[in-house]
Amino acid sequence: VFALAHHQLPIFSSYLNAPYGVNLTWNTTIPALAIPFLPLTAAFGGLVTYNVLVILAVAATAWSGYLACYHFTKHRTASILGGALYGFSPYMIAQANGHLTLLLLFFPPLLAIWLDETFVRQRHTWWRLGLLGGMLGSLQIMMSEEIFLTSTICAVIVLGTLAGLFRGTISSK
Repeated sequence: VFALAHHQLPIFSSYLNAPYGVNLTWNTTIPALAIPFLPLTAAFGGLVTYNVLVILAVAATAWSGYLACYHFTKHRTASILGGALYGFSPYMIAQANGHLTLLLLFFPPLLAIWLDETFVRQRHTWWRLGLLGGMLGSLQIMMSEEIFLTSTICAVIVLGTLAGLFRGTISSK
């Protein structure tokens, strides 16, 4: 925002690593959050926006952990505890100190729910689940490619293992 407002290249900044500057394409961007929070950044600055995003990321991560626990157990108290453990774990507290892209961990629990709905329960149409999975994945890619890739690799390994273990019981509808 600052670079565009001052007619400078948005991919290079001499405000970091002064006086030499730094190529900003080497840094992680979060366009899915940067664009909607642009008014907050313009009004109050990057530090306020970062603090708001950290709080929202921790809350969203805990909430998605709760949703996944409730999806699989249907036990409200256990789900609240599971969501709290997932959202307020030592990992989350450590990443809140400067790694917002690694703090946005609401994708893995939502991916687990999506995989269960797609491959096990199959209560919705294929195109609806495909659209939902594509939107979920696209959103995660625009926030943290690392989390998306790690979650996808884990999902492929789990699905492959389950398909191998239960190959005799897999049916095609």
